[in-house]
Amino acid sequence: MSRAELVKPLRYGPFRLLLGAQLVSGIGDWLDYLALAVLVAYRWRMGPGALAAVAVTIALPWVILGPVAGVWADRLAPNRTMIACDLARAACVLCYLPLTGRSWLPVLLILLFIKTTFGALFGPAQQVAVSQAVPEGVLLPAVSLTTFVSQLSKVAGPAAGGLVVSVAGVRGAFTADAATFAASALLLAGMAAGRAVGPQQAHPPRRAACPGAASRGAASPEPSRGSFRHDLGEGVAWIIRDPSLRVAVGGMAATVFCVLTFDALAPLALRGLGLDTSMLGMAFAAVGAGAVGGALLVGQWARGIDGLWLMGAAQVLAGLLVAAIGVGVLGVIRTAAIAWLPVGLGLGVASAAIVVIHACLVQRQAPAAMVGRVTATAGAVTVALQLAAPPIGAALAAWHGVGFVFASAGAALAGLGALVVAGRRSWRPSLVGAAATRLANDSSLPRTAGIRPGAHKKGTVHG
Repeated sequence: MSRAELVKPLRYGPFRLLLGAQLVSGIGDWLDYLALAVLVAYRWRMGPGALAAVAVTIALPWVILGPVAGVWADRLAPNRTMIACDLARAACVLCYLPLTGRSWLPVLLILLFIKTTFGALFGPAQQVAVSQAVPEGVLLPAVSLTTFVSQLSKVAGPAAGGLVVSVAGVRGAFTADAATFAASALLLAGMAAGRAVGPQQAHPPRRAACPGAASRGAASPEPSRGSFRHDLGEGVAWIIRDPSLRVAVGGMAATVFCVLTFDALAPLALRGLGLDTSMLGMAFAAVGAGAVGGALLVGQWARGIDGLWLMGAAQVLAGLLVAAIGVGVLGVIRTAAIAWLPVGLGLGVASAAIVVIHACLVQRQAPAAMVGRVTATAGAVTVALQLAAPPIGAALAAWHGVGFVFASAGAALAGLGALVVAGRRSWRPSLVGAAATRLANDSSLPRTAGIRPGAHKKGTVHG
């Protein structure tokens, strides 16, 4: 593979602007989250119930409205949709400002729900936009770059948020967050001016060939648009019909469920491993650094590897590392506290591989006209499990301890990965990048607006 593989998507101006908008808005999201936490817990001096209400309010629109938003994302022009969502979210955040002087939690939750609803529409529209910004031949590095930017915002966002809150207070943080949405809208307006060409704009409707499915013959025709209810059900039906999609979506949902049973217990586990407060930041930074590095590694070197195999192998690795942490908390493994930092690094690498390959598989298997619906439905399943897993993990921890939760969840995750690896051939193995190579070499495809053959593509960005 060329050493420049990872930077190939950056040759396309619309993708660069989209990536810039993602980084700006990602940092803004962390500003918003930190400011909300400070407002509720410190300024209003409310307890766990209020913080839980904020968390549930953020998650609900993705579960309830995600698939519906996916239908609209497929029907509307993605650039205009994203710009409108950015401006609407900026307006919602500015409406927080009058609330900072008094404890109006119900009003705050209503505004937060509205803001997150626009975010639920923005996400699938962004998925469609990337599919129009890069050719399919560079899908994998494009997905890796968006994952890299997402992880980078998780590192830079909290640091920027803490600085803004300490210097300008909660109101300043909300104002800065609104400014990031405005900046994102400006970048997206530039992208629209660039008139990106994608499968729904310039090419005959078609379904991109499934990765690794050369023996399946010609690509299937695009599904026709029907009623809103028909389109809503079609996204779910497509996931059910396609074996690779079932494995990718179900595997990711199960992975998230396993992870979130122990994720909130991480500080307790780290304390049990002997890491003091001065090392907590190092542990979380190790996971973040691993995720950033993993996204870059997958984007650079995973082309031509069976996607389901790589996803399953990453699940096995992550599961074994989580189980090792659980065994350590139980006292079976005794080692210096600093020796656990490489485990966090490995967890970050494995998690990035799972996220990138899952996104790539989902995007490639979805027809061009259904990218929004399929990705939004897949996301809704994952978020729904995010609501159920933490209480289960807490109950198990109260029953048998934190170490038991980590060891059990790790074993389950490793078993899931082994199942994916063992059964991948019966689920139509997905070769990352194979479809791109095949399409790029297909001279029968039209050359349109400077995009070479292979421009019938899928893409992905963060939610």
